[in-house]
Amino acid sequence: MESDNTSRSRVQLAAEVQELRQRVAELESAHTLRNGAEHALRKLSSDLKERVKELNCLLSISRLRDRPGLTISGTLQGIVDLIPPAWQYPDATCARIVLTEGEYRSEGFRETPWKLVRKIAVAGERVGDVEVYYLTETPRADEGPFLQEEVHLLDAIGERLQRIIEQGMAEERARQHQQQMVQLDKMVALGTLVSGVAHEINNPNNFVMLNAPVLREACESVMPILEEYYEENGDFVMGGLQYTEMRENIPTLFGGILEGARRINSIVQSLKGFARVETSGFREPVDMNSVIRAALILIRSQIERSTKQFSLDLVEPLPEIKGNSQQLEQVIINLVQNSCDALSGLQDAVKVSTSFDETSVVVKVSDEGTGITADDLPHIMDPFYTSKRRTGGTGLGLSVSLGIVKDHGGKLDFESVPGQGTLAILEFPIWSGETGTEEARE
Repeated sequence: MESDNTSRSRVQLAAEVQELRQRVAELESAHTLRNGAEHALRKLSSDLKERVKELNCLLSISRLRDRPGLTISGTLQGIVDLIPPAWQYPDATCARIVLTEGEYRSEGFRETPWKLVRKIAVAGERVGDVEVYYLTETPRADEGPFLQEEVHLLDAIGERLQRIIEQGMAEERARQHQQQMVQLDKMVALGTLVSGVAHEINNPNNFVMLNAPVLREACESVMPILEEYYEENGDFVMGGLQYTEMRENIPTLFGGILEGARRINSIVQSLKGFARVETSGFREPVDMNSVIRAALILIRSQIERSTKQFSLDLVEPLPEIKGNSQQLEQVIINLVQNSCDALSGLQDAVKVSTSFDETSVVVKVSDEGTGITADDLPHIMDPFYTSKRRTGGTGLGLSVSLGIVKDHGGKLDFESVPGQGTLAILEFPIWSGETGTEEARE
């Protein structure tokens, strides 16, 4: 009886042990599933945090561009500062935007072997790169140390940079165009003003030119009487000076008055001619020597302020060309003014010369100024291209001059050596005279 009880106890114990083992297996399975779920949840949470950082980065870039008054440089620096916090290891991340005109770096930037690069292209032309670096080695991910999502994020940042740069370039072109329109409007107003002022100056100057010879003749008529008085009574005061001193100076004084009046008249006539509204189609025989002299009258003061070494070498007689003297005068003024602006001191020389061969009249304007670099030389006649924007340059002078020269069938070329000076060469075809001396206005 006791043996039967023992056998049942062993069977029950074995069943209980088996049940316990099954429960342990179930618990282990449940624990494994829970650990897997917790790991998946942690990974999902981590991925979500990374995606939130990436979206915040793109949103912040959009908001940054919309900030009023922020320059393009400020925007680019703001973007490069937003990149490191969006990466998986922000404390070990730095970034840089490299463009042709400069670069923008995040704080603590340095180059390392662990980098991710995306090019920036505008109108199909590469203008720079946006770069992300890890400062220390990190666990390997999809692309080296970087996540695939970070590669996509850098692509999105690069696309936004492209649009921002394109927009900045368009805004800059619009701003420059607006400035040029304002400047051109001012020049039109100035032309009207100059014409009116020249007319107002001309009237009183005519009185001087007409009356000064009469006064000089009257003075010459009175001189014998004054001489007789001097011989009888000795020296006396005349106009604040002793008569013996005054009689020596009177011819010089009248000569100076008449010469000054003639000079004023010459300047006035040149101003009126330069400010005159002309018809571009009007062509006539033109002596370039006369055009040069008229142009130099208008900028004589600038030449005298810029150099003590100005020289004029004009071949006489010079064959005529067919053209518009007012437009050609504008070209000469522009070239000489550019030469004066390029000088570094009064001892630097400027020279204007003319010559001719069987087919062409040649005008050369040379200076001993700062010269033009090889990179800049091909662009100096491009519209709005100028190295003097900060001092009011518009970048239109040489572009307009080139248009005038081409309209006259001529050529305008430049030779320059930085630090030694620049030579501008104008060539115009000699007028044959076969179509008469003057064309009708078109």
